[in-house]
Amino acid sequence: MQELPKQIIEKDIPYDGNDSEAFVYKFTNLKNQKIYIGYHKGKPYDGYYHSSTNKDFNADFTHPDGEFKYEVLMYGSENYMKQVEYRNLKDVDAANNEMYYNKTNGASSMVKADPELMDDIAKEISNINQSDDKSFCGVKITYKKLDELPDFALQIRDFTIDGDHVNNLKDIINTKNTLEHLLTVTLKDRTYRGRKGDLTIDGNHSIKAARKSKHGRSGLMPVLEIPYDIHKDWTDLEVEMLAGFLNPRSENPRLETNIETMGQQVGSLLLHGYDLQSAEVIAYKKRMNVNTVESREINKIAKEIYNKENPSDTTWIDYGQGTDDRKVLKDIIEKENKKTGVLCRTFSSDKFGITESVEKMYEYINEGITIDTYKILFYFKDSDKQNAWFKIKEKMYMDTLTWLFKPHGISVEFEYLPTTRSKFTDKKIVNLDS
Repeated sequence: MQELPKQIIEKDIPYDGNDSEAFVYKFTNLKNQKIYIGYHKGKPYDGYYHSSTNKDFNADFTHPDGEFKYEVLMYGSENYMKQVEYRNLKDVDAANNEMYYNKTNGASSMVKADPELMDDIAKEISNINQSDDKSFCGVKITYKKLDELPDFALQIRDFTIDGDHVNNLKDIINTKNTLEHLLTVTLKDRTYRGRKGDLTIDGNHSIKAARKSKHGRSGLMPVLEIPYDIHKDWTDLEVEMLAGFLNPRSENPRLETNIETMGQQVGSLLLHGYDLQSAEVIAYKKRMNVNTVESREINKIAKEIYNKENPSDTTWIDYGQGTDDRKVLKDIIEKENKKTGVLCRTFSSDKFGITESVEKMYEYINEGITIDTYKILFYFKDSDKQNAWFKIKEKMYMDTLTWLFKPHGISVEFEYLPTTRSKFTDKKIVNLDS
């Protein structure tokens, strides 16, 4: 881990519990308040600071009297961090803003997904019968025979038909003796997953029920046909969201969009570069009235979908007894312990405890061995243990050991061994000094 340049006199670098592959950063010149925003695939302390070609920024940043604040705004996947950088710059029009060093606003790198827009559209369509002219964007409901309806349909709920629900709807139709209380939503001339045609995005159960009812031959189905000019800028991701939002869970408990389907939708967002922490995923879950337990289940399904399409090429390093990496680690510890005044030990994060460290230090002091540095090399067995360590344990143990040893002139150092490596290499861990 490299130290930050001396001109960075303020910093705000939150811990990344997800070990993300990239982050968005922000430099603020504390003398003139000008800003530079960028993204980087890597870690905040990996030696990279910016790739700006702006002469003013480079001159100010490298000036001997330069004073900057360095912030990490967000962690996430590389694709999503590109998008976050773009949005931050676009929101302030950085390219034409005298308070920004950035020369351009960049460009969007992702498939658009706007849950809030789709939510608004779904609500407007759902309330169409309450509008004065019963229309959406000026498009009024028409009535068609069932055999005139398209067979090109998006079925967002597991892409299956619920037979019980169809029968319930059929009974309601037969009781009311009309189809007027139903509504089918179709996108005209829509290209979806390589097929072009009139795409039905809502009403598939209603159509099935109507065909089974006594009005199946002669009944007229209310249809909202949204023309191409209105939906042409909606991405497939947004169309799928809209289909789900037209059946909100709180308003239609009989046919709630289930966990599996929502996991598929979030998984689709991940495959297009979004993160579980992204505003789009959060907005989607909020619209679908997802609670904390459901959110975890949805995340699990989404990650399984993502990993199936993008299998990880990394594996956690095993430092256990008898492994090759343990042998290399032993050599590192022996080299450290040959340094004057150094006591170096290694622990997995879940095996470390204060008592053993105190007892070991007492042995050295009792034998008259002078120790001025207690260095501990930590490793993690998996991401959960890594997250738990940095969330609570690191500060607690560092504060406690410092409180115990500092009065005796002993400083405490925590260092962290590499956690993962590519599955396609046999390279072992390297000396910490190399």
